[in-house]
Amino acid sequence: MLHFLKSFLPSNMRRQVKELFIATTLVNLALAMVTLFEPIYLYQKLGYRLHEIMLFYFIVYALYFFIMPLGGKFARSKGYEWGIFIGTFFYVVFYISLFLIAKYPVLFYIAPIIYAVQKMFYWPAYHADFARFTGDKEEGKEISAMSVASSLVYIIGPTLAGFIIYEWGYGTLFIVASIIFMASNISTLATREKFKPASFSYLDAYRDLFSKENRQALLAYVGFGEELVAVVIWPVFISIVITNVFDLGMVITLATFVTTMVILYIGKLTDATNKKENFVSR
Repeated sequence: MLHFLKSFLPSNMRRQVKELFIATTLVNLALAMVTLFEPIYLYQKLGYRLHEIMLFYFIVYALYFFIMPLGGKFARSKGYEWGIFIGTFFYVVFYISLFLIAKYPVLFYIAPIIYAVQKMFYWPAYHADFARFTGDKEEGKEISAMSVASSLVYIIGPTLAGFIIYEWGYGTLFIVASIIFMASNISTLATREKFKPASFSYLDAYRDLFSKENRQALLAYVGFGEELVAVVIWPVFISIVITNVFDLGMVITLATFVTTMVILYIGKLTDATNKKENFVSR
């Protein structure tokens, strides 16, 4: 049985990927604890209406679209791990500002800007780091292993967060998540990153994005716009139906569990095919 389970997991991860794996798992644990409860906090605790909460996240993603290449430029000149570190630092700043909205309402319009800056630093650096060091022969397994680790912490996170909110409130939840965010950098910063600075064009990023060759991929990724529904509308709706935050966390935990083995199986199938031959045959 153990041998069967190992066949689904990568066995030759590079050091950089292992470090990123640990860091990503911790970041996802923190996100699993807070992401679901962000709109619920704004809706139930602070009394903002649904269209105002959607405006909050619209500001985040609209700004992120225009500043994302700046994060790529920073990662290429200063290093991927520094981009990830600064991104996690801005996670902490964001959740502090989110908590303080109750006292300083103007932060409702400043917090989305901070969140967009966080995304700008973190995600280009994260994806570039993973793309550079992932193994060609085990790429599918490494991606699925990270997805499964993410699924596991998303099983634990909502229940843990619901318990923390129920017992001690949102302030404690944001503090605990912030500590986890910063702790995620220990693995990546423990060893010095070997990095050669390179240029990165802001305008070329958009030329590539809208180029004819990438048109199909662009249209496919537009589908991720549903994230606004998953991140904002769905949690608010669920919080209306299930008012107890601990019970809400338990429901999300049970709903997440089913996907884990499916992701593992898809990763194994991906590595079982010759990706280069499939690409050439198209």
